[in-house]
Amino acid sequence: MITTKTGRNDKLSINFSGTWGITQRAYKDYDMVTDPGEFYRLTWYGIRNTLWAGGNSIEDSNLGASQNLLGELGNYNAFIIPDGEYLVNPDGQLNPSARLRYNDSFADAMFRNAFRQEYNVSASGGNDRTDYYVSMGYLDNDSYILGSSYKRFTARANVNSQLKPWLKVGTNIGYSKTEQNGVNETNGAAANPFDVARSWAPIFPVHAYDAEGNLKYDENGLPIYDAGTGQTDGTTTRPTATNQNLIANLNEDIRRAEYNNLTSRSYIEFKFLKHFTFTANYSYDFTNDSETLFYTPTIGDGASFGGRGTKGSFNTTTTNFNQILAYSNIFRVGHNLSAKIGHEYYNYKYSYLAGQKTNFFNPTNPELNNGGQMQYIDSYTDNHNIEGYFAMADYDFRNRYYLSAAFRHDGTSRFLDRWGNFWSVGAAWRLSAEKFMAATSSWLNDLKLRASYGTQGNENILPGYSYAYTPYQDQYEITWDGTSLGYAPIFYGNPDLTWEKQKTVDVGLDFRFFNRVYGSVEYFVRRTDDMLFQRPLAFSTDGRPYNWENIGSMRNSGVEFELTYAEGGYVDDANGHLSSKGLYKTNENGEIMISGVTGTIVVKETQTIPGYTIDPAGQSQTVVVNPADTQTLTFYNQPIGGVEIIKVNEADQTERIPNTTFEIRKVDDELIDTVTTGEDGRVVVSLEDGAYYAVETEAAEGFQVDPTPHYFEVEGGKTVSLTVTNKAFSGILIHKVDADTREGIYGVTFLLYDSNKNPLGQYTSDDRGYVYIDDLPSSGRYYLRELENEGYIVDEQLKTVYVTDGTTTEITWENTAITGQIQITKTSADYNSMNGWPAGTPIPNTEFEIYNARTGNLVDTIKTDRNGVASSRPLPLGRYKIVESKAADFYGLDQTPIEVEIEYAGQIVKAAMTNKSLYTNVSIKKTGYVEVMPSQQIRYDFSGIGNNSTTSLTSFYWRDTLPTQAVRLDKIVTGTYNVPGNYKVVYKTNLNPNYRTMYDNLSTQQNYVLDASPAALGLASNEVITEFMVVFGVVPANFRQVEAPQVYCNVVSWLTGGTQFVNQADVGGVYNGQWIMATSRWVTKVYKPAEPLPRTGY
Repeated sequence: MITTKTGRNDKLSINFSGTWGITQRAYKDYDMVTDPGEFYRLTWYGIRNTLWAGGNSIEDSNLGASQNLLGELGNYNAFIIPDGEYLVNPDGQLNPSARLRYNDSFADAMFRNAFRQEYNVSASGGNDRTDYYVSMGYLDNDSYILGSSYKRFTARANVNSQLKPWLKVGTNIGYSKTEQNGVNETNGAAANPFDVARSWAPIFPVHAYDAEGNLKYDENGLPIYDAGTGQTDGTTTRPTATNQNLIANLNEDIRRAEYNNLTSRSYIEFKFLKHFTFTANYSYDFTNDSETLFYTPTIGDGASFGGRGTKGSFNTTTTNFNQILAYSNIFRVGHNLSAKIGHEYYNYKYSYLAGQKTNFFNPTNPELNNGGQMQYIDSYTDNHNIEGYFAMADYDFRNRYYLSAAFRHDGTSRFLDRWGNFWSVGAAWRLSAEKFMAATSSWLNDLKLRASYGTQGNENILPGYSYAYTPYQDQYEITWDGTSLGYAPIFYGNPDLTWEKQKTVDVGLDFRFFNRVYGSVEYFVRRTDDMLFQRPLAFSTDGRPYNWENIGSMRNSGVEFELTYAEGGYVDDANGHLSSKGLYKTNENGEIMISGVTGTIVVKETQTIPGYTIDPAGQSQTVVVNPADTQTLTFYNQPIGGVEIIKVNEADQTERIPNTTFEIRKVDDELIDTVTTGEDGRVVVSLEDGAYYAVETEAAEGFQVDPTPHYFEVEGGKTVSLTVTNKAFSGILIHKVDADTREGIYGVTFLLYDSNKNPLGQYTSDDRGYVYIDDLPSSGRYYLRELENEGYIVDEQLKTVYVTDGTTTEITWENTAITGQIQITKTSADYNSMNGWPAGTPIPNTEFEIYNARTGNLVDTIKTDRNGVASSRPLPLGRYKIVESKAADFYGLDQTPIEVEIEYAGQIVKAAMTNKSLYTNVSIKKTGYVEVMPSQQIRYDFSGIGNNSTTSLTSFYWRDTLPTQAVRLDKIVTGTYNVPGNYKVVYKTNLNPNYRTMYDNLSTQQNYVLDASPAALGLASNEVITEFMVVFGVVPANFRQVEAPQVYCNVVSWLTGGTQFVNQADVGGVYNGQWIMATSRWVTKVYKPAEPLPRTGY
């Protein structure tokens, strides 16, 4: 809650304050090498150690390091040395004749002491009827980072006036304007200023220098920046980020944002008829965000575009108008009644306009008129309206018995079915006020039992998307191919969408003991219906790939506890002592109670229980605990996602049905699991995030199978609840089966007669051969006759069936099939280098599945013999689909289905098929430093990552397992890959054996630098990454890396010289259920230089 200042009811009062100061870095950076001479010496040791580890003698390694030193660093020499001499001699010492040429590091140029000034003035006053308050403020704060600044102007006026004893009005108007110049905060070798300050060596200068150490100037007399491409005399190419200069970009790039914000709040209030008050409130908010992003064409990221400028203007307007009529009265003694009715209207409008150009004529002018080539210009407007009517009432008798009720009628512009009704009722009983509780008054100060039931609506579906404001209609994006206009759908709307609805039952008990201990126990059950999910559709039949529908439901329940002392402390835990190393575990109630602590406390969840995940956004919380203060922090754990299926009787949905079997499938029909409800009619399945459906395959005894697929989506680790009904069966159940295979026969038609042999209706068997007849007029005798049965000999015998009330008469009716066979010949399509078979060779051991084309049921599984021939069992007449299910060794799987038809008795339908030869192989190679020193950064390089197979692989990944006794992961350079797609990076730690997502939705076409430090990932102080894995999913044949991935680690400081550590990388993918894998290892030795001998004198 924000309370605005108001004026005092006295004479005019004016206040002024002004502050001035210096802004500078509060914390110094890591202890890094800042002396150029020291850097050259340490680099010399690194080169020497690599040569020495490669098998060279120590003398040759020393000489080689001196010879190669400057070449490894792009010939950047911060010193002037005599011709023919080394900068660092073979003894590892800096040349004593070296004279400093320049000392111009990026870290020094980047940071500065900046001036900060702030002024505030306010005036207030009034009389017994009117008060006012006005204020203005100004802040000008230059950042300690070059190129960054912040300015803000604010103004506010607040007036309230009691015009009549029954009439009061007021208004509060505020305005603010901010101007902000920012810096690039993205990752990258030359983008983030802090990254540059920490990682760029002190030998790389900001500006260009000649051989004598003099600054070089351009034709305008300005110093030339060193871009790493030879601007400094004698240099070749800077090893770090060529054609980049962060200081130049901080000075010449523009990242400017200007915000204008206007707010107003006004009200009118008048009272009438003693107990009534009418209030009208109006609020208006307007924000304009104008942004300029400009990359200079002279150097850096904008150079390749000839400069790139982006302009944007974004306006947000919200209005809210409500009117409330309130009634409040006390009847007789102790009867208190208050009630309100009201109306509210809310409007939101957002307008977006942005454009970008490249090829700028003037390198200092960011206006788009200065750009020559248009890249894009976009604009759109979002509108959203909500209107509601409400009523509420509260009653209590002597603060002992309480009743409350509320009702809302809300409408939203998001739906065509705009309006929803929501209500709640509640009651409470203060037991401690009853006479029969008088004996407890010495220790029980308050005891209140309360209960409520209510419904709520949610119209904020698909948050964060513009098309969520009109999800009832299809929405399109206009395209232009250079010659003609077109459009592409970006959202498929549904006019039947409506509110999500939530029903909550809540029962609680509040208590207070000894005027010291407060607490509550609360139990709730919350059910959400009509949840929005994306239901996949067949584009060929429905004309769209999906539909958003209100098809989900979810149920939550739980018990919450809180127990505190009135003076602020929790009930002692472990005698009030802090736990070992500050780590605590929750008790059986999910609580931790700590007493005896004050000050600023940082609480971080380090490990959760199995079946749940830690929410990174709320993993760490900070709270200030003062003496005699109680603070409650709530941490939420997301369960590992899945689905809960509850099977109930359609006629009585309180009756749950056990022993019902479901198949859980992905929307592409991949079978995930087959499950059966337990005695409580419930089954829970753990699932990864994704879209699925559940379909009933076997009903409980006495119930009909419901073949309707129930679609749901698992997202964000949540468990979706599905309630599925079954209809109890009373009537006739026919199971039509093949006399030999006992499999159900589809499409058999039956005619039902009554006891007088009058026809009642025709019924047809379903995919599983069942016929359900539950619309019988009465119990008694019936007759059944089979009319037609394609592919089988018709059984024309009339069968008699007796049905009694409340029972199901089951009949198993057999038929003899009219059969033929299917014969498949499989040969090699080409020469197979793995087994030497030429094209046309028969292929044995290839497996096929044969499906009934009409029902989709599997009817036979066959395998080719040594002649490459596979024959089916006798099959009834009809159409069949043949799918190769398992290829022979060294051949690729061809799952292209073919259809055949058996048309007459004894027919053998022949099909010829070929397979191409198959080769499966994956590869990865890892290299790194041969030798390192403690506390040094080490880099590992990866090459040859790829799927070398002639077929695609699923579950493709590459992984790096870190030697945690020796290194700590710092950052990952992802590299790029030759096939467009997305992937994610996951990791494990020593405290959590489950994979967690580090970064997601990364593009294979972009090379990322990922911050994997403990601070970036929010790891605990004793938590380290043990491995990370780059997960691609399905990759095609010949998928491989383009730009090489790299991994940067920091060597721990406590390693001893002579020890070794191994870093292992592996790559893998799945073909035909088998893992194809490869591994690469790299061994690094720890080197510590010997202690120098003591100096001797003469």
